Amino acid sequence: MADWLYVNRDALVPELASIHMLVSDAEEDCDRIPYVLQHLVPEAPVFPATRQNVKRAGEAWVKSFRKDDSAFCFVSGHGAVRASDAVVFLSDLNTDPTDPWGAHLNVSELATAFKAKEELKAAYFFTDACQEFSSDFVLSESHGVRIVRPLQPRQLRLAREKVLLISAASAGTVTYEGDWPRDRDNPASPCVTIGRFTQVLIDALDGASARYDDGKWVVDTGRYKLHTDLKFLYGRRSKWAAQAFNPVVLIDQNNYFPLVCPPNPRMPVFVITDPEHLMASYRLHVDDDNRAPLVSCPPNHATTWMFELDGSPDARYVVAVNGMLRFEAKFWPVGPNFLQRISVS
Repeated sequence: MADWLYVNRDALVPELASIHMLVSDAEEDCDRIPYVLQHLVPEAPVFPATRQNVKRAGEAWVKSFRKDDSAFCFVSGHGAVRASDAVVFLSDLNTDPTDPWGAHLNVSELATAFKAKEELKAAYFFTDACQEFSSDFVLSESHGVRIVRPLQPRQLRLAREKVLLISAASAGTVTYEGDWPRDRDNPASPCVTIGRFTQVLIDALDGASARYDDGKWVVDTGRYKLHTDLKFLYGRRSKWAAQAFNPVVLIDQNNYFPLVCPPNPRMPVFVITDPEHLMASYRLHVDDDNRAPLVSCPPNHATTWMFELDGSPDARYVVAVNGMLRFEAKFWPVGPNFLQRISVS
């Protein structure tokens, strides 16, 4: 995610000012994708995500905020849920005999506290971690790492609904790893896996969740828009269908804030015939506004046809052909289209 932020820094609506990154590897994990930006700051190594390091880096991050800044926080790891809070465990969990559960970050508490950070215009939190219930983990016995003070009652007058927090899993559920080289075509290592939520989130930010707005492409945080897109984008991975995917909005902004303006987004389009049982009877293709063919569906396709199309404000036509029968439907690829129907009756 840090690499994505850096690579897309010129497309980000909030200008990228800094990246603070902590990474912990298991001892046997020698195949993790290397941090490709390390050569840019060789004097600043990437430290492990221990309790002390998270506190140090988090406090430095918060102190760097300036008026009208936007904050972006991505956390991935092992997690739990207690009292409806999304919690992520840090790498030195269970190493302190007096506070074995202290090495954790309460992402919900942190995100809530950011509502009262007056200098921030918006804040985005994404956590890719299981939210399983643990009877041994009691929040009241250990408050964990605190980068900022929790939101106090007297701060409520300062609170603004400018924070977005999306968790990869709802309470009591687990997250799943995905095959990164196959899905993202990354040659770093055939053994590397990256969370499915992370993969789908990067797809969305890359432009699969973009909308054409006032002459430009924008991925924004409109009410439940990004959350809904994540669920549909997950559906493109047919081999993941056996496992449920249930990202949840834990904190929602009451206004939308543009996050990234992808220059040439590819729009996901899902096509189904109406009635659906005739899907395999028709050969489907898409034409541009000059009737030039753009993409064709494989023959005898019995289920929803999913493909990508260059985003455009110009009309496109999905065409169904069966012998002498020909039907078409007009649409505009100005945003993801997860239910494009074409009547064939």
